[in-house]
Amino acid sequence: MFLARRMPNSSKPLSTEMLHRSSRSTKSTIVTVVTTVICCLSLASLSQFHGARAPSFSWDQSMVSVGGGGASGAVTPIPSLLQQMAPTVFTMNPNDATKILFPPTVEHIIIDIGAADSDYLAAVEQRNDPTVALILVDPVPASLVPLIERVAKFNLLDPGNYTLLNRVFALRGAMAETEQSHVNFQMSDSNHCGSLLKANENNNFWCWDTASELVVTVFRLEHLLDMIPNSTVGIKSINIKIDAEGADLLVLKGGGKALERVSSVIIECGGKNLEFDNATEGARREGMCNDDEAIKYMCKDRNFCGHFIEDQGGLSNIFFWNGNSSSVVIPDILTEGDVTFHQWYQDLTKQL
Repeated sequence: MFLARRMPNSSKPLSTEMLHRSSRSTKSTIVTVVTTVICCLSLASLSQFHGARAPSFSWDQSMVSVGGGGASGAVTPIPSLLQQMAPTVFTMNPNDATKILFPPTVEHIIIDIGAADSDYLAAVEQRNDPTVALILVDPVPASLVPLIERVAKFNLLDPGNYTLLNRVFALRGAMAETEQSHVNFQMSDSNHCGSLLKANENNNFWCWDTASELVVTVFRLEHLLDMIPNSTVGIKSINIKIDAEGADLLVLKGGGKALERVSSVIIECGGKNLEFDNATEGARREGMCNDDEAIKYMCKDRNFCGHFIEDQGGLSNIFFWNGNSSSVVIPDILTEGDVTFHQWYQDLTKQL
């Protein structure tokens, strides 16, 4: 709240116009400073590991607990990597440090994993719906730094947001079935072609070649979902999009039982045929997501039996929704034209 104050040697308070002009100038300066600091921190994080060699990605579950003190030898849980990092990205609830504190207006959470340019962020920027919060996840600095800048501007310039209770967040990291602090992420010559999975030795598609490696942290989706407050505090839906360049099923498996809270999930898989001679069909990476395997897992293990599927040049986009219809809520922002898969969201809404 800005208060009128007197200038030296003046008997008149600052005018409303001058106060508003000062407010706009201050907010502009804050955006510039915050964006510069965050971007520098992201680049510093990258330079810290420049030339370093991290272990290859492993599917073994890391230890999540250690022996406690005392005669009983009690086991003390260790916070997940994401829980340890969360306060640097999110505003955490002072009454429960394990939960993100969203503005009280928020009812719907969208999670964009492998965000890249993120049409979901574009929709949030365009609509500015106070009921929607967005979490962007991307491991590649070239993609994430521009997103961080947009996130900072949105949160600080939102006319209704003069607090630290932000609605849009950007998290640097990858996601898979197990968490690891340092993993080599395979990069091609394009910033949009990177994966935890190595290219198949028969691959001849340039986007899937490994031109360089980037050291990243790998989180579990379950740990992120556990940090989102439940419906008793007003959260009505969680909708997820995953584009992990072949590792999409591993991301889903990392969601565990927490997926039961999710309304819908969109993933990209490598089609049904894993044996191939042509790079336009089948798996292009070792251990790549397979349509049948993904559909079986989501239906049998997670009760997401309803799905739409469409071919995309030898790959498949698959849209799953929760078998518990009371858990399926699609916010209006997802059914509008700004979002690539808006037609799927519209079709699902008609079925509910």
